[in-house]
Amino acid sequence: MTYSTSHLGIASILLFLLSPRKLREWIKSHPRLFFVTTLFAILPDIDVFLPIPHRTWTHSIFVIFGAGILLLALSYLSKNDKTITISLLIFYFWITHVFFDLTWDSVGIFYPIDKSFYQIAGGVVLDLAAQHVSISGIYLKSNLQNPEKGIDQYFVNWSAERRISEFGSRNLILIIPQLTVHLVLFLYYLVRVIIPFLRSYKGFEKIGVDWSKLRLYRFSKLGWLSILLTGLLAFSLYAGVGQGQTYTEDNSAGAGFYTLSDGLSLYSTIKYHVPSKSSATISFSFGTHALNFSMIFGASNSTMQNTAQSLIEDLSSRIKDGNTTYKQFANEYMNFAIGIPSDWIEVKINPEESYKFSVDIPYNTEGQDYSFDFMLSNWNVSQYFIYSIGTQITYTIHREDAVFASNIIALLSGLSLIVILVSSYVTRKEVVFSEQKD
Repeated sequence: MTYSTSHLGIASILLFLLSPRKLREWIKSHPRLFFVTTLFAILPDIDVFLPIPHRTWTHSIFVIFGAGILLLALSYLSKNDKTITISLLIFYFWITHVFFDLTWDSVGIFYPIDKSFYQIAGGVVLDLAAQHVSISGIYLKSNLQNPEKGIDQYFVNWSAERRISEFGSRNLILIIPQLTVHLVLFLYYLVRVIIPFLRSYKGFEKIGVDWSKLRLYRFSKLGWLSILLTGLLAFSLYAGVGQGQTYTEDNSAGAGFYTLSDGLSLYSTIKYHVPSKSSATISFSFGTHALNFSMIFGASNSTMQNTAQSLIEDLSSRIKDGNTTYKQFANEYMNFAIGIPSDWIEVKINPEESYKFSVDIPYNTEGQDYSFDFMLSNWNVSQYFIYSIGTQITYTIHREDAVFASNIIALLSGLSLIVILVSSYVTRKEVVFSEQKD
């Protein structure tokens, strides 16, 4: 499982669903002991705090069965039914952790005799080539990983420096809405295990939530609908008015040239997609460089692309075969560059100077693709170099329709909420008046 706490919830759910009534009654009468046994559902993950690789020793069936057999042997020797039940529950929660991990990611289940990592994967196969995506089959296989790869896949085993380098920050954010399933599993565990455990102690008997005492629930027989409508009202206002009439987003891309002894790249193309109902500005940044050279860019031209690519490949092969010199190649290529479209922009790059140009794409309704070609047109053929171009496209998406739709949803939600609350209030008054009359 992704999170250790999820093991608590899913193992408890399966136990309550599949266990006989006698065991459920024992659990209900022994909330403290049961709570302690459930902790073995997360015990294997204690290895993240130990100087051992993750999902090895504590996830090994040899360790689990060895501990389980020892516990059961001691339990049967004591001839105590309670001890036997506790031992079986400990074994259950521990082994379920390992099997759940097998379906989510790989585990060194036979560690240390077999240090390979195994995973059981399954699901459905989707056909992406059809006009409409459809299910084309069933997928079921087991994966085998070598020990080094299996251990290395868990960032908990990495050094602090490697984690920071990999994630780009010392903090990893867990987004609560994306953890909904795991939260539901843990809430089930909270209600069925933790709260009974706490209530078994003196002074905690009344712990828990009495939903009937919530004011909104008492005020309306449709209390949950009122809560949902309130949430829908708040979110629609946030999605509409709260986000404004326009939304701006930046995307970056890059292009580059190089003239090296073992390769050439003199022509680059960058493609952009401008979403529907949006305008955009595309900025091209050319940093400083130590050499003088010229480059040209403009709207993408497939004929130019194909001709330039063929010319570069032909001249490159001739250079390798010794049929032409690098300087002759450069002159031929520069002559080709003279025939560029008239609306393209030529930029003469001077040492220690930087340049920036912007192209505005007006508001459109259907969404369009834009491509720009960059071509090196003149350079010092006696020197090799590498040069990069930074580009950024800024979309301004117009959201008038989205704001209008969100406002309509907010209006309908608000009116429905008012109708429910007023009708509940009137019904409550009638009930009070009837009781006084009687």
